Amino acid sequence: MEEYLKDVRNNIFIFSTTEISENDHPKDNLYMWGHYGNGHRGIAIEFDTSLLTGSVLKQQEKLGGITVDVNAPWSNIKYQDELPEITCEHIYHCVMHKKDAELEKILELRLFSKSIEWKIEKEWRLMWHNDETKLKIVRLDLLDDTITAVYLGCRIPDDINDDIIFETKSHFPKAEIFKARKVKGKFALDFERILMPSNRI
Repeated sequence: MEEYLKDVRNNIFIFSTTEISENDHPKDNLYMWGHYGNGHRGIAIEFDTSLLTGSVLKQQEKLGGITVDVNAPWSNIKYQDELPEITCEHIYHCVMHKKDAELEKILELRLFSKSIEWKIEKEWRLMWHNDETKLKIVRLDLLDDTITAVYLGCRIPDDINDDIIFETKSHFPKAEIFKARKVKGKFALDFERILMPSNRI
């Protein structure tokens, strides 16, 4: 089991994201901005799932990773109150037969599960395998249309805003850029579409 989990940690890259559903966009979630958005000082990036997946699969092939189906890299996180236990019987079968299908299923379930308290995240993970590197960060060559929108936190300083806008427009000219504003009298955010700063054009 230790070897299995070690292999996962060493050879699988994970990119976590959250889904957009009808009438529910992560950009409107104050919890996400506070927890993952560095207290509203970060940014949220909206992207085309299929284009990002294509870039990942090309990178995986380049690095010598296994070839997988285009839908295979995405895993939907399950949120539950408890996980199935690993019993002595599971260990026995694993030792005697070097493999136990039920144990592998439990380990996989543990890898893609979180406590029910985190359900608000609606997390998906994009994963790909590569045996030839221990890098913690992988750079991807993205197509111009991959990034569709960038949302700036309401507490980002103006000078950093300008830098993010400039870099976004330089690399992803078709992406829309929005700045978060606090809604007066409500615990909510409003997003204003902004343009390229005039001094950076």
